[in-house]
Amino acid sequence: MSQFDTIYNREYTDSAKWDGRKQGENFIRWQRTYPSLHGDDAIIPMWVADMDFAAPQVVIDALKERLEHPIFGYTMTPDSYFEAICDWMQERQGWHCEQEWICPHAGIVPALFFAVAGLLAADEKVVIQPPVYYPFMYGPQRNERGILRNTLIYKDGAYSIDFEDFEAKCADPKAKMFILSHPHNPIGRLWSEAELVRMGEICAKHDVIIFSDEIHSDLIMPGEDFVSFGALTQFHDNLIIANAPSKTFNLAGLKCSSVIIPNATLRDQYQGYVMQHAAERVNLFGVISTEAAYRHGGPWLDELLVYLKDNLTLTETFIRDRLPMIKVIPCQATYLVWIDCSALGLDREALDHLFIEEARVYPDEGHIFGDEGDGFMRLNLACPRSILEEALVRIEKAIVSNA
Repeated sequence: MSQFDTIYNREYTDSAKWDGRKQGENFIRWQRTYPSLHGDDAIIPMWVADMDFAAPQVVIDALKERLEHPIFGYTMTPDSYFEAICDWMQERQGWHCEQEWICPHAGIVPALFFAVAGLLAADEKVVIQPPVYYPFMYGPQRNERGILRNTLIYKDGAYSIDFEDFEAKCADPKAKMFILSHPHNPIGRLWSEAELVRMGEICAKHDVIIFSDEIHSDLIMPGEDFVSFGALTQFHDNLIIANAPSKTFNLAGLKCSSVIIPNATLRDQYQGYVMQHAAERVNLFGVISTEAAYRHGGPWLDELLVYLKDNLTLTETFIRDRLPMIKVIPCQATYLVWIDCSALGLDREALDHLFIEEARVYPDEGHIFGDEGDGFMRLNLACPRSILEEALVRIEKAIVSNA
C-alpha cells in the first residue's frame, strides 16, 4: 500500500476544497447550497489544485521543531532559504539561479497581480493563451489593463500555439507582458525548448516582458522532460519566473513562493512596487517548509510522481474503455487532467449539472478558463486511488443515464 492511498478527512479543517462546498458565499463560483455533503453520495471535490495527500514528513518535522520555540515574532528570511531554492533549480531543473534574483512572495497569483500593476501602465496590455488558468485574466482585468488573447489551436485532441497570431499580438504597441503557463494549466502541456525559444524571440523583438508561471514544473510525468525558461539565458533581460513548492509538496496554505528576476532593473522596478504595498514579507512557516522540502523532499516527490502517473493511466484507460464519448487530452505534467466532453452536445449549464448535480463530482468547469474551455472539464487526480475510482464510476453512471 502506498502512503498516498491513505484517506484523510479534510472536512472541518477550513479546507477550501472540501469545506468550501458548504460555504458558497465565500467563493464567487459557488452559489448553490448542496443538499448532501456527507455520506455515500457526498460530492467529491476535484476542482482546486491542491492534493489530498499528507505533506512530506520532513516538512512536518521541520515545522514541529520550530514550534518547540514558543515565540513567533517578526523574522528575517535566512540565506539558507535562498540557497535551497537555487540548489533545487540547479539539481532538479538543470538551470542556474542566483540568490539575489529571488524575490520572496506570499503567492504566485498575488505576484502576478503586482507584476501587472507595477510594470504596466494603465493603457497597456497582457498577452495570454486561453484556455488558461483564470487568474491570468483576473490580473489584468482587476488592475484595469487590457488583454490580448492568443488562443491555443485545438486540433485532433491536441493543443499547439498559433505563432502567427502570437507575433501579431506581441506586435501591438500596447502589448507589454506575456503571461505563460508552463507547464500549461489546464491542458497539461509541456512547451518544448523550440517553442520557448520562438516565443522568447518574439517577445524580445517586441520588448514584451515574459512572466513564466512554472509552479507545476516539478510535477512532470515520468518519461517527460521539462525545460525552464530560466535555462534560456538569452532571454534573461525581460524574464520573470514564478515558482513555489506549494503544488509540488502540497503546501499552498503556508503562503510562500518565489519570483525570480535575473534583470536587476526589472527586479528593482517589481520589488519597488511590492514594497509600496508593504507586501515583501513572507510567512515564517512557509520559509521553513520551503527549505525543508527543497533540501529533503526529493524522494517523496519521486514516489508521488509514480503514483500520479498511475492515477493518470487509470483515468485514461477507464475513459477510453468505458466512456469513449469523452476524451482525455494527453497530459505531460501537473496532476490536472483536461477532458473534452464536447461530443455530449451539452451547453455550459447542462454539462455543469451533469457532473455536479448528477455525478456528484465537482471539477473545475472548462468555461472558467475562458470561452475556449466550453465543453471541457478539469479533474484533479491528486487523491487516493479509491476516491478517484469512485469519482470515475459516478461520472460514468451520470453520462450513461443521460445518453
